[in-house]
Amino acid sequence: MSGLFYTSKEFIMSKKCPPLPPGYVGVTTHRLKTHLTEYMRRLNAGEMKALVILRYNKPQGLIYPLAKTKRDKNENHVD
Repeated sequence: MSGLFYTSKEFIMSKKCPPLPPGYVGVTTHRLKTHLTEYMRRLNAGEMKALVILRYNKPQGLIYPLAKTKRDKNENHVD
């Protein structure tokens, strides 16, 4: 296991979770609640495409970053 995240291969090997597409990371509801801030930071940084929420090792939901708008890109710009 690599830190807070499971790769799809690690889930298949250890938890019998269905295979996840590349860039998708599986996370249990308990782990997500415990480390939500860290998951959101890494998701928005582009370290993964989406989070697959698992309950009893079955996919229940999907969290993915929203597309950045022109305004979001300019927020860090200082005049």
